[in-house]
Amino acid sequence: MNRLQIYLLISHEWIARPQEYVPLPTHWAIFISPDIRAEGTLFNTLGAPFYGYTVDVRKNIRPVTSGGAGWLSLGLVHESKLERLEEIAKSTPEPVGKCRVWAKWFVERLVDEGVLHEVALQTFETAPKKML
Repeated sequence: MNRLQIYLLISHEWIARPQEYVPLPTHWAIFISPDIRAEGTLFNTLGAPFYGYTVDVRKNIRPVTSGGAGWLSLGLVHESKLERLEEIAKSTPEPVGKCRVWAKWFVERLVDEGVLHEVALQTFETAPKKML
């Protein structure tokens, strides 16, 4: 089994294939894959303040960054832990506000569970709000 990268994705617009997926501008998500250009699993929330948010986990996603999209590596995880990460994501409370809030909560949970080192939170906090 392989080690996978845990990425923070910050995008103004990006598309994932094989399923087309275009979030709203300045969307924050967590992507886990062997490489940013490889298929992987996307962890994020979808919704709107008026309607509420739901945790969304999508597998076999290949992000194609464009325009103002960017990514930062938060750490590594063994492939055998992917199912546990999905459990953690689905048990992380849904935010009443922004997708950034949920992504931060998810990263905090991964640090609490020992999946990520505390430096991942520092990376998250210092990430530019917009990546151009």
